[in-house]
Amino acid sequence: MFEQVIPRGVYYKYNDPRHSDCNRKNADAHLRAIVVGHRLSIPVENGRLKLGTWQHLLFSEFDGPKNRCLHVQVMGI
Repeated sequence: MFEQVIPRGVYYKYNDPRHSDCNRKNADAHLRAIVVGHRLSIPVENGRLKLGTWQHLLFSEFDGPKNRCLHVQVMGI
């Protein structure tokens, strides 16, 4: 689906050295990350994530492979 909506290998002004100083040519990865989003709130109950029967967490890498860090912040009583 991503390849159809936000294809790699097409012209993006962001990837053009005349308009950007970034030489990584990763505009498609940035656009895909925008579509997916990067923040999530999940309730925790009795020390476990409270997900529905068919719910799962999916970590997607659009600009890699790269080493990434995951930041988890737990708030509450």
